[in-house]
Amino acid sequence: MIRILYNVGLPIDSLDILLNRTQPSVRYYKGKSYYVQKPIPKSEFEDIWRLLYEPEGAEAEILLTPYGGRMAEIFESAIPFSHRAGNLYKLHHMVYYKAEDAQKANKCISWIRRLYSYVAP
Repeated sequence: MIRILYNVGLPIDSLDILLNRTQPSVRYYKGKSYYVQKPIPKSEFEDIWRLLYEPEGAEAEILLTPYGGRMAEIFESAIPFSHRAGNLYKLHHMVYYKAEDAQKANKCISWIRRLYSYVAP
């Protein structure tokens, strides 16, 4: 629940905000995930880092969810989770924007699409 509140830009210190029928302005986001099977070289991460320092990347996040370790010890037939086979981690990137600022929203969406184009190969 806290993650949902955070994603839309609401305070995460209390769930009382959910009782209010008139919510403050929320933020939207555009994101994408990839399952990574080969380590991404450090030089590639440095290029991604440079993109994050662009003005449109100021409200961006990159999450790395590691696989393997203890998860690799669980037989595939034990629980249904098809994404663990051969994946080192999941890379999820997103950018946030407010709907009220259409020009900024368009710039942020264009920026994340450039990031997609860079990361996909």
